[in-house]
Amino acid sequence: MTATVIQAEAIERSVVDASTDGPRESRPSKITEIAALIAAIAAGGATLVAVMSYQNAVMEEKLTAAVSPLATSIIEMDKRLATSIGEMDKRLTNTIDEMDRRLTNSIGEMDKRLTGRLDQVDRRLHQMDQRFDRIQVGRRNVP
Repeated sequence: MTATVIQAEAIERSVVDASTDGPRESRPSKITEIAALIAAIAAGGATLVAVMSYQNAVMEEKLTAAVSPLATSIIEMDKRLATSIGEMDKRLTNTIDEMDRRLTNSIGEMDKRLTGRLDQVDRRLHQMDQRFDRIQVGRRNVP
């Protein structure tokens, strides 16, 4: 507003100077006009900076208000997810341990059966060896 008043005063002086001196303007009125123009530009720049600062502050408040519930929601979801993952990990660990125990028992039983079968095969082979030995001894004794 000050720039507008200064500019208006400069125009009035120019009009007054023109009416007294003729078409030529005085030197001080040109300097005053330039000063008024510079003051107007500075005032406009200051107003622009003030408006931008205000808009920036308002935008920051709106963003904070909008992001705050989202941040709370994300934190809550993270807590629930961490709890769910922990529970799933416990269940998987228990299931794997149970499967390991069953597999170990099953392999142990199969090993016992195989060992029993191999023992039977060994006994049978030993019996066959004894029979062969008797047959060979019997052939030697035959004249």
